[in-house]
Amino acid sequence: MSAEGVRIGTVCVLDRTPRSLLPGQRQILKDLAAIAAHELELRRIASTDSLTGAWNRRMLEIVATNEFHRARRVKRPFSIAVLDIDHFKGVNDRFGHEAGNDALFGFASTFRSVMRKEDWLFRIGGEEFAAILIGADGMAAAEALERFRREVADRDFAVSEGLFRMTASGAVIEAADLEGTPAGSLPGLLEKADRGLYQAKREGRNRIIRVA
Repeated sequence: MSAEGVRIGTVCVLDRTPRSLLPGQRQILKDLAAIAAHELELRRIASTDSLTGAWNRRMLEIVATNEFHRARRVKRPFSIAVLDIDHFKGVNDRFGHEAGNDALFGFASTFRSVMRKEDWLFRIGGEEFAAILIGADGMAAAEALERFRREVADRDFAVSEGLFRMTASGAVIEAADLEGTPAGSLPGLLEKADRGLYQAKREGRNRIIRVA
């Protein structure tokens, strides 16, 4: 089943007598595909940040809940991180709010290009993001986010005024260990990660802190 050229699923139509679908029947299936595509788009809009394309806080809660259940069931780890852009206010003050928006979009785009497809990025505040790294314990997650941090620092970001450089800081905490045992609740883990983020800021920014 496809709508406007996008494959969205499969419908199996069974009949005891082999025959082709009538034009009216084909139209019904097309209408069903259009309805399904519209519903998927509404769900996407309700769960994503329109500026950056990252998922929103509501989706963070849903994904984290699912991952806690999955970690216990299949005994695999995952980690949660809090990330933000260093001196973001300075970007707005120097280049304007449009440039700030460009910086946020560039940050999210860099995450998607560097990290794995199964890793999740959520915008949870102005310049603050959270991430869930599936199947990664604390050490593996910290190493992956360090690669992301280096890529942000080394990349030229385009804004209306030209090119500029920025850095990012973050903190990562193991949410479930190799046996799938949870390390705490989502609010508690985010609070610990936030404290780690403040530590990264105090130590000079442009760094990833692993929270024990």
